Amino acid sequence: MNIRSTLFTKILAWFFLNLLLIGGVIWVVYEFQIGPASPFVGPSEQRVHQVAQVISGGLTNSLREDWPNELKKYSEIYNVNFHLVGIDGQSLVDDSLKMPDEIRNKIANLPRPRSRPSREKRPSLVEQLKLDEEQLEKYSAARLVREQAFRSMWTNSVLRELSREERITKSRELFGEIMQEYRMKMDELLNEEQRKKYEEI
Repeated sequence: MNIRSTLFTKILAWFFLNLLLIGGVIWVVYEFQIGPASPFVGPSEQRVHQVAQVISGGLTNSLREDWPNELKKYSEIYNVNFHLVGIDGQSLVDDSLKMPDEIRNKIANLPRPRSRPSREKRPSLVEQLKLDEEQLEKYSAARLVREQAFRSMWTNSVLRELSREERITKSRELFGEIMQEYRMKMDELLNEEQRKKYEEI
């Protein structure tokens, strides 16, 4: 009877200990708001930043009216629906987006950028480097090749067949190769003084 009672006590103690442990984990999650950015759930925040950089680069190199198509390409590549909204929570590419109130409130409570004093329009890269006609022609050709390479990368059917992490890694590799080739062409067409200026810009 003593042995059975001891065994029953141990089982009961382990049960309540497990229950206490589970309750503690749930409390920690809610108390400290552990989300995707937490180190406890893996480096998902880093992956989000990587994808954001790729998308930001693509949108920067395209006209605003082309943004919906660009986002659609990324959505197909990563199998995720991407939306672009302003700091006021309004969609910048599609008015049909219905954002949950919780997300809209979070955006509304984000810290606003400090207003900067108005500045004169910054001179373009061509103006800063003072490119001659021959250099300008080569520069335009290099930019065109870069844009075509970006578009080819976004529409690459091979990328769509890869897993999400493989797509991100491969996209970053291709992005780096495109930019490296572009920099090499810029080095070729610029003289020494212009190269120094280009590195400072």
